[in-house]
Amino acid sequence: MRIISGKWGGRRLAAFKSKDIRPTTDRIKETVFNIIGPGVVDSSFLDLFSGTGSISLEALSRGAKNVISVDQGQDAKRIFLKNATLLEAIDETQFISSDVFKFLNTNIKTFDYIFVDPPFTQKMGADVMRCISDSKALSDSAMVFIEYVKGEEIFNLESSKLYEYKVKDYKDKLLYIYKIKDEVGN
Repeated sequence: MRIISGKWGGRRLAAFKSKDIRPTTDRIKETVFNIIGPGVVDSSFLDLFSGTGSISLEALSRGAKNVISVDQGQDAKRIFLKNATLLEAIDETQFISSDVFKFLNTNIKTFDYIFVDPPFTQKMGADVMRCISDSKALSDSAMVFIEYVKGEEIFNLESSKLYEYKVKDYKDKLLYIYKIKDEVGN
């Protein structure tokens, strides 16, 4: 696992050693940051189920200003802090040890970009998206990226402030990208 681009481009990161963990691939990471493009500079970025911090640290590497990583796992916290220390980025990011749903229900900050990679064994993507849609986390121009396992329930947009912008297929995963609806519904 590595940082792809930006000030830490090419730097290797520590990873989990478990068959039950599937980190976000470089291909998905590249897709996310190609879609965001230069908009990442000075943006606020929320990484839910952040694990090793690979996505958060990639956002920082590319110029994001306010990055928050949320994960309740103690291994995730340990590896995230190891990676942030390795990059000398401890003071540039914030790791919050919390259940994602509790965080979203109490959070008062808004974010330009939200990345979600829920545990693939729990198939909770639609529940997380409902919580995000109902939370205060979405800025007026927010984009949400979420990895779904194929066959899992997809978020119903009917009463949401989000619309489906794009879907990318990666064999066993789908990357859904949502944007905030404007006054005319898109």
